[in-house]
Amino acid sequence: MPSYNFTNQENKIFEPVPAGDYILEVIKCEFGLTKEHGDDKMDLMLKVEGKDTLLYETLTFTEKAAWKIDTFVKSCNLLIGGKPPVLNQPIDFTETMVVGLRGLEHLRRGGQELL
Repeated sequence: MPSYNFTNQENKIFEPVPAGDYILEVIKCEFGLTKEHGDDKMDLMLKVEGKDTLLYETLTFTEKAAWKIDTFVKSCNLLIGGKPPVLNQPIDFTETMVVGLRGLEHLRRGGQELL
């Protein structure tokens, strides 16, 4: 069982990021499987440039979610061997490849949308 030392901290207040365009940087990337269907997934932790804010995004490697992965690849200008990905060629994602990528994202109220 876990042990915990009481610290008497106050509740944190989280303010939503206002809608707008932001530069995001991937600061953490973990690979795993979805609980529901066992599909490959990539969990991202993103830092909003100029703000003390983190965002979390999961990319699921399914045909239905391909648009989301393509948008991530394009918005971060992912290069493989110094070149853009080749149409219909596999991309073997690694943590090293993804952490540090930066891209433009449009955040809107109630959600987010990669540019």
